[in-house]
Amino acid sequence: MIHRPLLSLLLVVFLSKGLFGQNTAASTNPPSIKWQSLETEKVKVLFPKGLENEANRIASLTRYIDENNKASIGDKNYKITVLLHGKSMYPNAFVTTSPFRSEFFGTPLQDWSIIGPNEWLDLLAVHEYRHALQFSNADRGVTKIFHILSGQLGWNVASNLSIPDWFWEGDATLSETLQTPSGRGRLPSFSEEQRALFEADRMYRYQTIRNGSFVKRLPSHYPLGYTMNLYAREHFGNDIWKNIIKDAGAYRRLYYPFNGALKRHIGMNSKKLYKASFKDLKSDYDSLLSKTELISFENISQPTKKLVTYYAFPHIESKGSYLALKSSRKETEKVVRLTNKGSEETLFSMGITNNSILSYGENKIVWLENQTNPRWENEDFSIVMSYDIKSGKKEKIRSKTKAIFAAVTHNDLKLLTVELTENQEYKLLIGDFYDSTEAKELSNSQNWAIAYPTFDTKGDLYYLAKKNGQIAIVRHDLKSDKQVLISPWMTQSLSELAIGKSHVYVRAGFSGIDNIYALPKTGGEFKKITSVKVGAMMPAVNEEEDLLLFANSTNTGQFISKQEITTHTANSVEIQDLNEMRIYNAVNNLSENQNILNKAPETNLTVKDYKGYFSDLKIHSWGISNSESSLSSIGAVEVNIEVDDYLEVNKISPFYAYNFNENASSGGLNYSYGKFATILNLGYTFRERNVIGIKDRPLAFNENELRVGLSLPLSWITGNYFWGSKVAANVRSISFLDGNQKDGWKNPSSNLVDVAFSLSSLRQRAMQNLQSKFGIEMKGRTAQSFSGEKANLMNFQMALLLPSFARNHGITISGGIQKEAFENGYQINDTFNYPRGFRITDNDQVRKLAFDYKLPLIYPDFGFWGLTYLKRLRANLFYDFGQLYGGTRSFNTQSTGIELRLDQTSLNVIDLPVGIRLGYRVQDPFTTSNNPLPKTFVELIIGN
Repeated sequence: MIHRPLLSLLLVVFLSKGLFGQNTAASTNPPSIKWQSLETEKVKVLFPKGLENEANRIASLTRYIDENNKASIGDKNYKITVLLHGKSMYPNAFVTTSPFRSEFFGTPLQDWSIIGPNEWLDLLAVHEYRHALQFSNADRGVTKIFHILSGQLGWNVASNLSIPDWFWEGDATLSETLQTPSGRGRLPSFSEEQRALFEADRMYRYQTIRNGSFVKRLPSHYPLGYTMNLYAREHFGNDIWKNIIKDAGAYRRLYYPFNGALKRHIGMNSKKLYKASFKDLKSDYDSLLSKTELISFENISQPTKKLVTYYAFPHIESKGSYLALKSSRKETEKVVRLTNKGSEETLFSMGITNNSILSYGENKIVWLENQTNPRWENEDFSIVMSYDIKSGKKEKIRSKTKAIFAAVTHNDLKLLTVELTENQEYKLLIGDFYDSTEAKELSNSQNWAIAYPTFDTKGDLYYLAKKNGQIAIVRHDLKSDKQVLISPWMTQSLSELAIGKSHVYVRAGFSGIDNIYALPKTGGEFKKITSVKVGAMMPAVNEEEDLLLFANSTNTGQFISKQEITTHTANSVEIQDLNEMRIYNAVNNLSENQNILNKAPETNLTVKDYKGYFSDLKIHSWGISNSESSLSSIGAVEVNIEVDDYLEVNKISPFYAYNFNENASSGGLNYSYGKFATILNLGYTFRERNVIGIKDRPLAFNENELRVGLSLPLSWITGNYFWGSKVAANVRSISFLDGNQKDGWKNPSSNLVDVAFSLSSLRQRAMQNLQSKFGIEMKGRTAQSFSGEKANLMNFQMALLLPSFARNHGITISGGIQKEAFENGYQINDTFNYPRGFRITDNDQVRKLAFDYKLPLIYPDFGFWGLTYLKRLRANLFYDFGQLYGGTRSFNTQSTGIELRLDQTSLNVIDLPVGIRLGYRVQDPFTTSNNPLPKTFVELIIGN
């Protein structure tokens, strides 16, 4: 007998092939990159030529961790390949198991309050290698069985089902905090959401924090996991997690094995650990606040009670008038004008960006937006945008740059950009606001990382610089082109500057809570200007330097506040090293707390040109999948083998399938080559067929199919819109073999050309939005035989997305047409989206027009016994009209009804909407006395 949880795991692992598999190779890296490699015993690094130093650093750090810092997670350490990307500007990194690899994207996150003083690639090496060790040490018992049964994908799924995401990320974040001078665990911004809940006296249930919410501001699984990991290590020993992961990966208890392992080793489950760890954290900050003298302030934008809203990067436009960036769970980012009287006016919406920082001149606002290479996902750029406050004109002033920050001078005449090259070189370029051809490169001889460039009213330039895990405030003398330190180098986190007549204002976490501090422009002592309970950030000052604006954090977001500036009476502060601060005692006192960044030796490993597109092909995953890619109906089952290389240039997929509808088998091989812009696709399939032919004749035969084709996938960004398109053309040659030939039936071959395309343009959405405010999606297909048995098909479908009366509601108008003669000798697979309640496939032509109105109903934020967590119930009111043609006859169909969907998380892991369709057939020409169909119909919906 198979235990039910084990049976569920079997189904998830095997069916995950159909849910998550990618059918073709599609390299995301331009073919012009000259890839190189170096390796140690446990890590192989692939990198573009020019990043040899960075690759050696990654190899050195991971080797040091492997030899000295893995005791707390376990001794298993599978060799992993690391891909270092230089052309991408998307700050990210990840570890995955199919094939087992990690990918580092070289452009850092531009918010230094989140990453602190650590160097970006050092941070990634420590954090991501911890994930590699986690996967290695979870590969035991039942997880190991599924690794054998389904390859690396089975390993991945079994590991993630047994171990919660908060452990993966919390443990890795704790590792980066222990092994570096800073780490996110010692940054006030990291615990901001938790402390905001404490201040509002909110203690949500574990399941709510674990699964997230559409309506509540909650900490992510990173700080949640860090807090719980830290508590367990502090109270039960530095190596406590080693045995918990060992037992959880082995599924010593089949139902929620992680909870079973927790209870076995520390005597409490996840809920109790959550409550105990948050109680400890709250006690630490209550103690800190009890010794803190708060400073009063006044709100400009009033904190909301329910809707999570964020105001950021304020600016004092004039007396009583202010500008700020605003977003919420219902709206994407836009710039608004606020007044003391509480009024609010929208100026413009911001496009899609990785960096929302605004720079203000006298009449200009400058910011960055994303620009992508349509074919190569791992090469992208920045656009510098400008808004003229007086005229209301929004325009692009730089394109295809590598800018990570942009700043305008107070007089609006010059623009400065901080650019990060593909070889990790920081450059400062300053030039005419509209003309970049004469831009001058400023000195940065030591290649400091640079952030938050800001000009004062006189045109002097200030910014933050980072080197060797420390941050300082710098004034750049534009006349002499020299960098002048006005603060000492420190391991404390600094971010966001504002420049007054005599002082520089900066966000800092000197006390363990982010506040605004002032430093004389000539250097000297920092003085504390704000003192709030949760966090003050993003300062702005007026020309007279007597008024300060800042964003103040609460449990429902961040809101703009103002405060008088009194630097002459403000208290000076003593800056402590992070390892000396009492608020971080819990992590500082752990035995593993030691900075390894200066201990890892420099390496100079042998560098080779990488030519592993074929030699590095890995057979990494195999298993059973639903070839229909649908959980609601399984008409065929496939056994797949997945073979890929690390750069996704080659993909080979042998398969065997069984079709339950025809009681027939098939098998074959697909291959794709995606190094260049156009992807080459080749395939062979042998099929057994059992079908019903004309005049209901049963036909049994075998067929071979050879395929050769090209495809071109594209995706790009324009302002607020995500665009995507794909064109694919295939030649298919189908040969019929040894079929029954009763009644004179023949089995000729059929050769056809099959061309398909898709195009979409969708506006970015806020978290609660059910669909894009505006958008269009279309796809089409035409297939035509050019020899042999006649076959032809034309299919076109389109959807138009429109806004509605409320921000989270949406209207969709969709339609389509398909033509394929039913008498054709060869019928092409039917992918048309038929009117709901009808699926009449024996037709020559079908047309459809549909109307959908989507709206949210309730946000339960409630779970049942760890089986499901309900986040949102939403409805869709629909009406479908269809016309079908067959021979000389035509039929009209109409249906209407409601779809109810629950956005839910199963087993605290799988986000999978489920629902029900309740429909009514208004017009049904197919119901007869011999073929009665009920007027109403009920269907299960799984997915979006």
